[in-house]
Amino acid sequence: MLFALAAASFSYGLITAIRSELDALDPSKARGDIDTVVYSAPNRFGERRVLAILRGDESRVLVASKDISPIMKQAIVAVEDKRFYEHNGVDVRGIVRALWQDIRSQSVVEGGSTITQQ
Repeated sequence: MLFALAAASFSYGLITAIRSELDALDPSKARGDIDTVVYSAPNRFGERRVLAILRGDESRVLVASKDISPIMKQAIVAVEDKRFYEHNGVDVRGIVRALWQDIRSQSVVEGGSTITQQ
C-alpha cells in the first residue's frame, strides 16, 4: 500500500512538473531576445566572416511545412540528417557513432541528434 501511494505521488509530481514546462517548449512562444550570428566556412587561413546577425523576433518567422519549398526541405535533410527517411525519429547508429567520436577525442566533437530530436 505504501509503495502504491509513493508511486502515485511521484507520478503526480512528475506530470505536474512536465505540464508546467510545456509552454516553454512551444517555438511560437520562444523568447526572441537572443542574437544569432551566422558565420561563413573558414577560408584557407582559418578565418571566418560574419554573414548575418539575426536579432530578436523580427529575424525569425515560423512557417507551416507546406509553405517551405521542397528543395529547401531536401537541402536541410541532406545537411542535417541524411538518414532522415530511414529511421523513426531516433537514429541509434548516429548516436553510437557520435558517442564513439566523443570518447575517442575525449571531448564533444559530434552530435547524434536527428532533425526529429532537435
